[in-house]
Amino acid sequence: ELRKLTEKLMRKSETAIVVSGNESEGYKYALGNRTGNAMLLAKALNESCNGRGGGKGDVVQGLVMANAEQIGDFCRNCERC
Repeated sequence: ELRKLTEKLMRKSETAIVVSGNESEGYKYALGNRTGNAMLLAKALNESCNGRGGGKGDVVQGLVMANAEQIGDFCRNCERC
């Protein structure tokens, strides 16, 4: 589901991230980038928000163990995004 929604959002934007979850169990994410650097963005997100995950192609998926504020801060401040 997250991947499909991310792919849909990427039709309108070069980069998209969809996040779902909570602080106690973690937040699953799907991150996509049409220019091919989705894995680089996911690596930065994982490092910043105590996450893991990966994949190939335009969209990667993972899980971060951070709070919603930390994830939001990453999205607002990511220089690679």
